[in-house]
Amino acid sequence: MNWNVGSLLRWVFDIVAFAVAVATSVASYFKIERVKTAEKRTRQSLLNRMASQQFDALASRTESLTLSVRSKDWKRSAQEAVGLKAELASASGSWLSLLKPNERDKLEVTIEKTDALLQALPLEQCELGPEQVQAMTAQCHFLLQVMNEIAGRLKYLDDPRSAK
Repeated sequence: MNWNVGSLLRWVFDIVAFAVAVATSVASYFKIERVKTAEKRTRQSLLNRMASQQFDALASRTESLTLSVRSKDWKRSAQEAVGLKAELASASGSWLSLLKPNERDKLEVTIEKTDALLQALPLEQCELGPEQVQAMTAQCHFLLQVMNEIAGRLKYLDDPRSAK
């Protein structure tokens, strides 16, 4: 093979062009991976925020239920309890993957307690004893505690200053 200056320069140019192409490809790959990671983090943050908002809404609904039980408005209490039970079931199905195992268990218990509360509510406007109202209010407070606990943890996960 006859090596002259032109063919040697061409060979060096080809090697340099190949190295630049490889370096560009590697840089593009890492840039795409960073974008994918950022997208995944953003998606997870959005899911955490949406779940947190739903559990905040559940807490608000539970507060409303507590007030209607304390005021002995049984019709409104029943409506609030039915709505709360439906929303709890929805939240359980929607956000199950975001919840810790103990939170899943607590959520199942809250659904059961909401059902028990619904069953304990009088069918018509009547007077219940203070002990019964106190027991129903205690159940509502338990429900409220669980909703706020889950919402708080999800908000914490969404906080950029939190150590995940």
